[in-house]
Amino acid sequence: MDEFNPIGDVGRTLRSLLQEGMGSWSVDDHQIALVSPDQFDPDEVGLSLHLYHLTENPHLRNDPPAVADADRPGGSPLVLELYYLLTAHPPDGETIDTSDTLEQHRILSKAIQTFGERSIVGGPDLEGSLAGGDPLHITIDTEATDHVLDVWSSFRDTPYLPSVSYVVTPVVIETADEEVSPRVVESRMEYFEQRSEPSSRGRR
Repeated sequence: MDEFNPIGDVGRTLRSLLQEGMGSWSVDDHQIALVSPDQFDPDEVGLSLHLYHLTENPHLRNDPPAVADADRPGGSPLVLELYYLLTAHPPDGETIDTSDTLEQHRILSKAIQTFGERSIVGGPDLEGSLAGGDPLHITIDTEATDHVLDVWSSFRDTPYLPSVSYVVTPVVIETADEEVSPRVVESRMEYFEQRSEPSSRGRR
């Protein structure tokens, strides 16, 4: 089975960070999900993390690889930015009152604190194919207001809930070996001398 799943491993890494940070706040693992807000149905107050947009990192687009490797086939990797919507959800099936709203705000505050304290994630905290790679940078996307509103407008039957947008980068998509032409390791050139024909002048 192919284990190459860098985008999925970013989601797993973020969810693990939230599970660790929210463990002491009575938020169980199943109440933190990688789904869109309109698909999340927690038993209690919970958190959803929704990948709603991705793009190429414009700052790293033309940068060479951090470590040059003469034996590495292929060209430069693609470096992405991933945009996530972090949303706090109320208890399912209950009328929302002030205490529910305050609880949503409480766990959203803790989630923001968790990502703030772990704004650079590396080493053993990186999941799957990310292990051993560049650290991830997690920052609040302060310019995402319009994007967030566009996302929520697509959820026709789901009212707006307290949310914040995060951008995660660099997410590196390496070039697949099988899609790359073999590297030229040897070249040889041969030269042939062209001889002129003997002149027929003076022959009898």
